[in-house]
Amino acid sequence: MNKKRRETLRSALKDIEAALGVIENVRDAEEDSRDNLPENLQNSEQFEKMEAAVENLDEAAEGLEGVKESVISAMGR
Repeated sequence: MNKKRRETLRSALKDIEAALGVIENVRDAEEDSRDNLPENLQNSEQFEKMEAAVENLDEAAEGLEGVKESVISAMGR
């Protein structure tokens, strides 16, 4: 891979890392909110929605980690 393409991919990696940071921050905030729900709401629909959101954000973060690793591999690192 030539230098210009590697530079383009380095830029993409920065964007991926930024997106990953945003997703992780939102996931952590949602997880904290879910964990701090009063006991009477812990079996509620609201709790289930929050739980699903945390799980989906975990999957998104894992997916981006995989993308990041694939890009790094493509760059020949």
